[in-house]
Amino acid sequence: MLTSAVAVMLLTGCGGGAEPIPTAAATEMKSRSQEIQQVIYELMPPEYLSANDLNSPWKATPASPLLPCKPILSAESWQSDDNSSGYQYPGSFSARLDEGAPVEEIVDQLYQDVIHSPDLEFDPDSIPEDPSSMTQLITADGYQVLISYVLPSDSTRHIISVDVWSPCFIPETMPPGRKI
Repeated sequence: MLTSAVAVMLLTGCGGGAEPIPTAAATEMKSRSQEIQQVIYELMPPEYLSANDLNSPWKATPASPLLPCKPILSAESWQSDDNSSGYQYPGSFSARLDEGAPVEEIVDQLYQDVIHSPDLEFDPDSIPEDPSSMTQLITADGYQVLISYVLPSDSTRHIISVDVWSPCFIPETMPPGRKI
């Protein structure tokens, strides 16, 4: 069962393996993240989203900043101008469920639908037998996916959040303000 979670990738960065960081267009990384988000959004049960008033991931949204592929809780990460470790595109969206929707059942089913979707391919080693609140899936092309939910303190309607982070990359050109 999945519960409210904080994205694990915020604490760990990109993983820091010995593989070289590829160069890519930031807009392509964002586009792929949004494709994955759209597939997941379309797997959500529409019968529980009739009152959803939150934006879907592919509608006009403010530009998101590229984040360094370093542990972001490290003070050195924010003070360093070293760009050799690359960047990630931190894509996400949220959907507000109708009041009374069975959130745990919905999220458990969504998780199953996502890992078995013919439109998404995941690294089999990232799929746990028993998902938890910190379950992070990795797509075959290196995108990190986290599905979680929360009940805001001022609401009776749960929010499902989906985070889809790109793999680390070195931008072909850095977008203005490091935002795309």
